[in-house]
Amino acid sequence: MYEPVSNDNSGSNKKRRLIISLLLILVILIIIIIIVAVTASGGSSNYEDIFLSVPSPENARETSKHLSSAPHIAGSYEDYDTAVWVRDQFLEYGIPDAQIQTYEVMLSYPVQRRVALVYPSSYECVLKEEAIPEDETSGDPRAIDTFNGYSDSGDVEGELVYANYGRIEDFEELDNMGLNLTGKIVIVRYGKIFRGNKVQLAAQRGAIGVLIYSDPADDGFARGPVYPEGPYRTNTSVQRGSVSYALGGDPITPGYPSTPNAPRYTFQQARNEMYQLPNIPVQPISYGDAAPLLSSIELNPAPAAWRGALPLNYNIGPGPARVQMNITVNDTRTTIWNVIARIKGSVEPDRLVLIGSHRDAWTFGNVDPISGQTTMLEAARGIGQIYKKGWRPRRSIMFCSWDAEEYNLIGSVEFVEQYEKLLIEQGVIYINLDTAVFGTESFSASGVPSIGEILRSSSKRINIPTPKDTPAKTIYNLWSQSQGNINQTKLDLLGSGSDFLGFISHIGIPSADLSFESDDYAVYHSNYDSYYWTSHFGDPTFEYHTSLAKLTGLLALQFIDSKVLPFDLTEYASYLYDWIKEVENYAKATLPADTFNFSPLYESVSRPQPRRFR
Repeated sequence: MYEPVSNDNSGSNKKRRLIISLLLILVILIIIIIIVAVTASGGSSNYEDIFLSVPSPENARETSKHLSSAPHIAGSYEDYDTAVWVRDQFLEYGIPDAQIQTYEVMLSYPVQRRVALVYPSSYECVLKEEAIPEDETSGDPRAIDTFNGYSDSGDVEGELVYANYGRIEDFEELDNMGLNLTGKIVIVRYGKIFRGNKVQLAAQRGAIGVLIYSDPADDGFARGPVYPEGPYRTNTSVQRGSVSYALGGDPITPGYPSTPNAPRYTFQQARNEMYQLPNIPVQPISYGDAAPLLSSIELNPAPAAWRGALPLNYNIGPGPARVQMNITVNDTRTTIWNVIARIKGSVEPDRLVLIGSHRDAWTFGNVDPISGQTTMLEAARGIGQIYKKGWRPRRSIMFCSWDAEEYNLIGSVEFVEQYEKLLIEQGVIYINLDTAVFGTESFSASGVPSIGEILRSSSKRINIPTPKDTPAKTIYNLWSQSQGNINQTKLDLLGSGSDFLGFISHIGIPSADLSFESDDYAVYHSNYDSYYWTSHFGDPTFEYHTSLAKLTGLLALQFIDSKVLPFDLTEYASYLYDWIKEVENYAKATLPADTFNFSPLYESVSRPQPRRFR
């Protein structure tokens, strides 16, 4: 039956009104969600711009000069003063929680040092760096004498043997010559490998003492004008440094934190039973002191590759040169001071982004470590400013000023050992700054491959200084240039020589290390690693300190505020594939065929689609 259409639209109007009401409610909900998200992230993009406006060359210069105005070796009064100052700076910047944290650890200091040639002629090594009038801190009597941290005490005499850089292949060359090092004193030059490894290899072959010098071929007059006319090492300059064998931390509390009531090994157990430290005397010397010793070695001419730039015949020996070493050190248990500053996250407070830099130095340490400490503090100042303006981080952020890094990465490793469970559960990334600015020629980034893409994108947003009337240049541009290919940047692998070790190697937290570099940083661990050197050679305008502070903070903000952590696991897989290939090639070159089957490794990684690094 046909029914006519009704003219009553009330039902249709009700549906229309209902739909409109639902749409309005949906729009309101979307707006609320956006407001909540923006509030939770602090309005990330806007606050990033504010952050980037804060770090300044002027402030970086003042901080750098202040923190390197006095020598501040770990455990000293001056070291404690820097801890208090850094804590107060964090609080002044607006970081709400900043505290000094202490550990009681084994350190060593020099008491007596004598190195002398006694045959076939006599020469008393000076073992002292001369004051340079232009560098006002270089003559400060508070600076620690030239020594190697954790050297053993000893009064020994023996024939002198030259072992080049003291690498495995150098000692194997001596082995092949049939040269017995038992009872000998070995002299090696700095470079190529960690100084502690040089000492360990010599001690394993029976050496009774080790001298380490800086050859001018590596960082002295053969490279260019010496300090203060140029950046290179003078004939009295000496590289101090630790000769610990241990892989990080307090040598007498290995694997657990050095809290006041922790069980401890004795100093002698650390040397003679646990092999954490040398049990022979070690002394660093200048090339001015090394020359009379080396020129007195007459037997066995050294290979061409072993010869440095001193005007003498480089011979291996042994003898006839005989040398006396009388070294007395004070092994002591003392307090060190980390400074830890934190802002608690508003959404994911149990997720933690860390930025760290050590503060202690063998002397003044304007490059190592104050360039890193200054960079971290400028980043913290920027973070503090946006926190004052209302930004609240999604995840927690922690700034860490480590102590006693120079001895054995002690402050950071003890922290990791004490808070291992918490850090494993909460740690997102650790960003390290150490010798962060020692030139302006290149940019270096080391770290886990999964942060490559976010670091590339962040580095494209930060400019570096360029001459007037030239195109703007970013950190990324310099990074690409440093790698010799403007279309590709890749992260270098992290080693073991700075505070990232505890995080990446001990507990597996993704880590990075960032720096601006040049080839002329030749005052490392000497009295001349000073504000004068940096202000004349390293970064005279302090603009590179500023640029790195901006990059550090911007990178941290990506991990603090992004809803999804910006790790790129595809890139990690690509690196893994390449590393497996390297191991396979090495195995094929050195082992019998079919010794290993690498197929399971390749299958576990499964080659991703090739990706062009940008």
